[in-house]
Amino acid sequence: IEVYPLSVEMEIGEERRSELALSYLTLGMTALVAAGFDAVSSRKQLTQMSQRKRSVSRLMQAGKDYVKNRDYTLPQFEINNVPSDSKKTDIAIANSPIVAGMIRPPESYYGEHYFGVNSVNIGNVLEAISFGTRSLIGKSPLERMYTMRILFENASNIPMQMDGEYQELIGAGEVFIYKNPENVLKILHSKRKLFSRICAAG
Repeated sequence: IEVYPLSVEMEIGEERRSELALSYLTLGMTALVAAGFDAVSSRKQLTQMSQRKRSVSRLMQAGKDYVKNRDYTLPQFEINNVPSDSKKTDIAIANSPIVAGMIRPPESYYGEHYFGVNSVNIGNVLEAISFGTRSLIGKSPLERMYTMRILFENASNIPMQMDGEYQELIGAGEVFIYKNPENVLKILHSKRKLFSRICAAG
């Protein structure tokens, strides 16, 4: 299948950097929580568990890190010249039918020229429950966007998780996200592969 990855251009201090994200990226508190799984001790412990125990352990660790970071909020920002009207902990961008093994957007996005976006306050328990519940059943409240320009009011250090890898943007002023029609990746889709095997087996 053909996939259009996200082009992510970042203004970090005096440097301008560009990367590709195939599946998703998040800016904010959830990136901090996800960073906990990058610790060597966490990875070693998880790899020694069964799939079921691993899922439970991941949820417990995420819960602890959520409590630890729930007071975090993103610095004031605007998206496509529209200022954020309240404090937000996260900006989430999806380009996949499933993110981090749990979040299920209403669309797959990867084969389209747009992507899904939401800014949310996960630190608010009610808002977190609403977003989480809808996401688990495939109804994540995401808005379609073709381009997205995030401008931070002041250059800030922003935690970012991109396709499972954590990094901190030091002195970030702007993040610009779009899909370049010329950037097309052809990948083997697991469900298509399974379907082909079933057909071949008769």
